[in-house]
This record gives sequence, C-alpha cells and structure tokens, in this order.
Amino acid sequence: ETRLVLLDGMPQHAALGGGEWQYYTFTLSGGATSTRFAITPSFGDPDLYLSTDREPTREEHTWASSNVGADVLLVTRDDPLWTPPPVTYRLGVYAWSSSNYTIVASSGSTQTLLEDGVPNRGSVRAGEYEYYKVYVDDNATDLELIVTPLSGDPDVFASHVVARPNASHHEFA
Repeated sequence: ETRLVLLDGMPQHAALGGGEWQYYTFTLSGGATSTRFAITPSFGDPDLYLSTDREPTREEHTWASSNVGADVLLVTRDDPLWTPPPVTYRLGVYAWSSSNYTIVASSGSTQTLLEDGVPNRGSVRAGEYEYYKVYVDDNATDLELIVTPLSGDPDVFASHVVARPNASHHEFA
C-alpha cells in the first residue's frame, strides 16, 4: 500500500471505493502537546484508525473514530497512550462505502487551512483555541464562515491583522 504524507494543517482530498484503505503518515515535531486528525466526507462513510507503532487495522489500532460521517481524533499529552514528539503517526482510512473525503492532521501550534466550500470538522476543549486560516481573493467582497456546533458553545474570533485572534484581540466576532 502507498502511504501519503500529511503536512501540518494542510488538507488533502481523496476518494476510496467501498472496502478500500488509504494509509497516511504524520510526523509531530518536538514541543507539540497535542495533535488533531479530522476526516470530513463529502459523501460516503470513511473511518479513521491511528497507531504510532504499526500500520492500523480495524481490529488493531491505538485510537479509532468510526462515526457515521465525519470523524475527529484529538490526541493530547494527557492521554495515557501519548508518545512525546518527535513521533510519526500511522493513519489508516477505511471506507465502508464509496467515499470522497478531506483529511487533515494538525498540531496545536499550527493553523489549519480552510478551503472555499469544503467542510472541515474540528473540535476544541473548553477554554482553549483552535486556529484556522483562509486565503481570500483580492476581488472578494465578503467572506462567510459557518460554524455548526454539535456540542458546547464555541465562539469565533477573526482577524486579518492578528495571527492568533482571541477574545481580547480580534477584528471580527
């Protein structure tokens, strides 16, 4: 099987037939205290399996998310199975049915790139921030960002000046 390399915060698009696997690697650099893996299908039901010591399978893996639809895995230093960086994660995506999806791996120190019209599933702990970036064409007259909380009450702070906007430093909320 071919393993594709995921770059920090950079989404990749893929398609799989039902019953097929795609494998990825993601290297978490020193100093990071968490990493997030998200898979967002445009259709189908891909599931996410993750290990640091072997190629994951549905039966043998360290972490897994097998929800219908989008899946997110957040691995933090609080996890008893956490391996301090540098560490290479091995990801397996299994498609239960024909699937088109976007996958992204991001460390807590990067901004995940959002793409026009492409959904992105994320998660954030209470009192913490997740950072995203979007490139806007010079001719654009507006930008619409839609957040659909599945639980909790997230707030969005945006800026074209501040690299990491927050409740105190932002231009838009």
